[in-house]
Amino acid sequence: MIDAIIVQLLILVGSLIVLAFSSHFTIKAIEKLIELTGLSEMSAGFILLATLTLVPEIIVALFAVLQGEAGISARAES
Repeated sequence: MIDAIIVQLLILVGSLIVLAFSSHFTIKAIEKLIELTGLSEMSAGFILLATLTLVPEIIVALFAVLQGEAGISARAES
């Protein structure tokens, strides 16, 4: 019981560390994108938001197609 809690806490801490490093990397990449393209911060934010909200939908659709269950990624026709 205690071993499972310790493992879960270690996974949580490790995940938070990875999240912190990936967030830092993402912000630096966005800053470079803004410098290279001349976009405003708001424009870059809108593009990033649109892209990141679309990614989960694309991943679900790809996994559904790869598993041969394309119906779960789209509305079923009656």
